[in-house]
Amino acid sequence: MQPRYLSKPRHRFRPLVIGLLIAAVLLVGLKLASTRVILQVTGSLPKGIYAVHAPGRIEPGMLVVFDIPRRVRGLVLARGWIPKHLRYYLMKPVAAVAGDSVIVCEKGLYVNGSYWGAVKRYDSRGLVLPALNKSYVLDAGQYFTACRGDDSFDGRYFGPIKRKEIRAVATPLWVFN
Repeated sequence: MQPRYLSKPRHRFRPLVIGLLIAAVLLVGLKLASTRVILQVTGSLPKGIYAVHAPGRIEPGMLVVFDIPRRVRGLVLARGWIPKHLRYYLMKPVAAVAGDSVIVCEKGLYVNGSYWGAVKRYDSRGLVLPALNKSYVLDAGQYFTACRGDDSFDGRYFGPIKRKEIRAVATPLWVFN
């Protein structure tokens, strides 16, 4: 047994390690607190938690967050797709930008000649959906949002949106299905 005065202090760095761990947790917490997030629970996109940030340049494939367009807001509320007392946004991928062509017709949704999915006449409860039957060549500042597939309430039912309507761009943090 060594005399007490010769023994090495075993836990000399313990306060430093604990302090660094606390600082790291605080920094991560501050970063998460400064990041706005939204929860996506509909079937048109992967369910999960998405970070949202101010939109910069918007390109095809990017997820954008925008207000429910006025032309269909009454329909969305009347069908109970969202609660009336809460503010909801739509989050959809950008399918087309300025100069792109979009056709919405009975045969389906076409973006630059590529088939993107059906345009349904009825929702899941058998109620009539808006029918656009229009062709677009998007102007500067216009975006057409759509998911590939058939079961998304997107631009095929309400048309293009304007740049000023886009609130944020979203990126997945944690998705699950």
